[in-house]
Amino acid sequence: MGKKLFFFDYDGVILNSLIEKFFVGFNAYVNVNKYSNLLNGTTFTFENHEERISSNQEILNMFENMVPFIGPSGENALTFELLEKNIIPEDYNSYQTLVNDVPKAKQDLYHKEVIKLRQEYGKHHKKKLDVLCPAFDAVVDVIKQNHIDKNFEILTTKNIEAVKHYNITNGLTKCFKAIHVADKVTTKTDILLEISRT
Repeated sequence: MGKKLFFFDYDGVILNSLIEKFFVGFNAYVNVNKYSNLLNGTTFTFENHEERISSNQEILNMFENMVPFIGPSGENALTFELLEKNIIPEDYNSYQTLVNDVPKAKQDLYHKEVIKLRQEYGKHHKKKLDVLCPAFDAVVDVIKQNHIDKNFEILTTKNIEAVKHYNITNGLTKCFKAIHVADKVTTKTDILLEISRT
């Protein structure tokens, strides 16, 4: 009998990426919407984000409630558009309806801005960015202790460059047989169905 296959998502399973999503998503939102009044319409810095986020816990909590619905990177920023309008979706389907109501051009703008900021922060503030996205140590330990006897693979919407970076950072480069990246076109379900056929 072959080894069982185990899939790990990345954000929220291996990484606690809530603050990174909040930080980058908000900054991208404000950069796209210059006249936003949300959180005074000023971007976070690596020096002031802890104080500002802790004093706006209610918004963080509302954002966290929507994190399970967020797909492509741009939705980290788009979610703040909903928050500024005080629109709180009840479930994934209502969230997707709200996302689809935003013009495609603006969705693309959010996506490009989030990617640009992550690349910029990764290039100039890599260590500070990593602090915003710590690993769940207990999960990392389980993966390291069991990867030889198990087939571990990653199934995520996180971009491949970020996955490889955090695998290196957390000593996980040899622990996964494969990395599968899903998006709105090829969903996680599509990938699982394709793997089940092989």
